[in-house]
Parts: sequence; structure tokens; C-alpha cells
Amino acid sequence: MHSADLVFQGGLETQKTGIVCITGDVFCAGGTISINAPIKGDLLVAGGQITVNADVEGKIIAAGGIIDLNGKMEKLIAAGGTVTIHSTALIQKYAFAAGGTISNAGEIREDFHVATERFQNTGKVGGTVKIEKPPSFAEEFRLGLGILSILWKIGLLILGLIFIREFGALFFTIEKEVRESTIKKTVLGFIFIIVAAVLILLLAITIVGSAIAAVLGTFFVVALMVAGLIVSYTLGDWILEKLKVKSGDLAAFILGFIILCVLFIIPYAGAVIRVVVVSLGFGAISYAVKNNWKTITAPKA
Repeated sequence: MHSADLVFQGGLETQKTGIVCITGDVFCAGGTISINAPIKGDLLVAGGQITVNADVEGKIIAAGGIIDLNGKMEKLIAAGGTVTIHSTALIQKYAFAAGGTISNAGEIREDFHVATERFQNTGKVGGTVKIEKPPSFAEEFRLGLGILSILWKIGLLILGLIFIREFGALFFTIEKEVRESTIKKTVLGFIFIIVAAVLILLLAITIVGSAIAAVLGTFFVVALMVAGLIVSYTLGDWILEKLKVKSGDLAAFILGFIILCVLFIIPYAGAVIRVVVVSLGFGAISYAVKNNWKTITAPKA
């Protein structure tokens, strides 16, 4: 059978009977896939169970649950739950295999890179065998948290820019409080956070107060998020003033935000700086609400 590049979807079995070879690249996807005819090209295959019994002149790229490899191939890149290179297999160049269990009883003429917890090699490898353990769950979890942390910071940065641009009057009313009696508002802000958290918790455990706790809790979380944004602007603006650099409000906010993000990752000291920043911002918000309470609660004219 001669053809150009072939694409097979679903179950696939190439029978030796009536097929001399397949010329070109083969792309297969399905539940159970068996390759029993030689391929003069590359084989790209994905499936639940993959068996390659024929020669492949190009490389094999395979991903699946169970991968069994026989015959000759140029290169191998495979990832699966179980990857088995049988004694009849010959890989003319390098091989890379990743999975739960990797077994090699064949011949690999160049390097063999393996990423697995369980590896058995009874075959022949012409180059070096490099074994790497896949990331543990804890490592993957930490990586995921790191990515989420970056996305969270980007979201906060965008939120701060929107806050300044769309609600500038409110933003700078609170920001003004940050600059006045800074130490006092930092201490009081820390106390206010603890008191508010305890009050919301007490309301939440009562049936009558649970609805109030939900509303207050929402405002509490928003205030904690906004607290750092307010202080970010103040810090950035103060630095630009000291450097005698004239810039816009958005630039000052971005500068302060970046500096605080860097300070927050300092071991031990970063946690203290974060508490101080949030406490100061929360204290400023509390004073802004207190000083403008009559305006906030005034009846609609």
C-alpha cells in the first residue's frame, strides 16, 4: 500500500496481508492501535494501548496508557503509563521515554533519557543512560501555587490600575489617610483586622448573623485586597518624589506595586512587610470611612 501522509482516527490495525508498506507519515489516534506494516516516514500515535510491531524508518512519537515497541526505528519519544521496548526493537539514534514504568530490553545506539520512578534496563545502550525522577506531587503543587501567585499579582495590578483610573476620587481619599499618622494607623489597622475577623466569625456561626457575616466578609476581603494597592501607590509616589522624577499616577502605582512584590518574597522579612503594608492600608480605609461616614450614610436627596 503506497500513499501520502495518512491520518487514522479511532481503532486502527494495519494488517500485514495485502499491505507492503506505508509511504509517508502516519498520524493515529484511538483506543487500541496496532501497527503491523512497515512505515517509510514518521509515526505519531496516541491511544490507550499502542503496539508497534513493524519497522518505522523515521521517528516514533507516542503517547498512551500502554506502549509496546518492537522493530526498527530512527528515534523514539514516548510518554505513557507503561513504556516497554522489547528485545526485537532497535533504535538507531536516541530515545526519550517518560512514564510510570519504563522497560528496555532492546538496543538503543545513542543516549537514552528516562523520566520515571520505575526503570528496568536489560538491553543495550550505546550512549549514556540519563535517569530523571518526575516531579513529585509536592513539587507540582508548589509549581502550581507559583503560577497561581503570578496570575494573582497580575490581576491585582490590573485591579489597581482600574481603581485609580475609574474611581480616582475614592482612591486618593483613602491614599491621603496613608500619609497622615502612618505608625498610628498601622497599629490600629492591625487591631481592626483582628477585631473584624473575630466579629465576622462569631456572626457566621449564628443562623441570624450568617447573612450579615457574608456581606461583612465580602467587604473585609475586598478591603484587605485594596489595602496593599493603596500603599503601593504611596510608596511609588514617594520614591519618585525623592528621585525628583515627574510621572503620572499609574506609573507611580506600578513602581510601588513591583517594589512591594519583590519585598514580599524576602524570607521572614517579607511576611512582616506584608503585615505592615496590609495593616497600614486597612487602617487608612477605616479612617477614610470614619471621616466620611456622614456623606456615605446621607439619605438620597
